Amino acid sequence: METSNSELPAEVAELLELGSVLGQNQAFGLVAGRCSAAQAASLKRLRDERKYKRVTAHWRDFCSRYLRMSQTQVDKIIQLWEEFGAGFFKVAQLTRISPETYRAIAPSVREDALHLNGEVIEL
Repeated sequence: METSNSELPAEVAELLELGSVLGQNQAFGLVAGRCSAAQAASLKRLRDERKYKRVTAHWRDFCSRYLRMSQTQVDKIIQLWEEFGAGFFKVAQLTRISPETYRAIAPSVREDALHLNGEVIEL
């Protein structure tokens, strides 16, 4: 019989949630590299909801110990997510694109496609 997290003591449910988000982050990193949109959203959630505090008091320590990334690297990924959303990460998986270059084409990236001169190029 399955038990939902809401039926568990709050502390246990929080730790399970933290473990789940960490597992998702590791899977996203393995499947799509460190630049996937799903991973960026997961990292933002870990930081913004302060889920890392269950295992360490400091975000910097959490990044290096549990994410195996520097805080600077993680914060940069989150910043790109906050600025561009999923579009940047989808394009970045296909080509090496800098944030500066993406800013120039961002208005043309819609609905998983690049819209240019009346043509639609699927991503």
